[in-house]
Amino acid sequence: GDKNRLGRKMENFIFAYKSFAACNCLSDDTDGFELLVREDGLLKYQTFTFEGCAIDLAFYKLRPETLEKIKNTMEAHAEIFEVNSQLRNGSMDGTFHQFLFTAAGKEREILALNIENSMDDQRKIRKAYRKAYGETLRQERIVLNLFFEICAILKEEKYELALDHFITPRLSVQRPK
Repeated sequence: GDKNRLGRKMENFIFAYKSFAACNCLSDDTDGFELLVREDGLLKYQTFTFEGCAIDLAFYKLRPETLEKIKNTMEAHAEIFEVNSQLRNGSMDGTFHQFLFTAAGKEREILALNIENSMDDQRKIRKAYRKAYGETLRQERIVLNLFFEICAILKEEKYELALDHFITPRLSVQRPK
């Protein structure tokens, strides 16, 4: 439903990322998290259980120059708006990664499962897999390249965002109204 969508327009989010387990079959950690950046620079970070119950909520304020860098980076990667909204790479279980990118009046929400497996780590990709999922692999790499650029910008301000975590030594600001 719409309540699960990232970056609901009424809240003016320009970038969002959400990580959550595909299923709760294992006794492993299945908690998820969501990070949203609003156009006024407010960064909202929330953790939640597999069932969607809130665990923790924090707000931070990005410097205007950090926010501008994020916006410029998304605008420089217009190809992101051509990426499919669902990237199917043959995975059946694992971790969902949901992204929202906005720039120049465009918005793209992308859902992928185990997207981290698409990065080239010098392993040879089987020809059969490349034939079946080559285009998905190409699009996943577009998403990850932009995501990692945004992560690098956030890191300049001591916000460490990765596919599987968010850490910052900064204190949360008062919850906005």
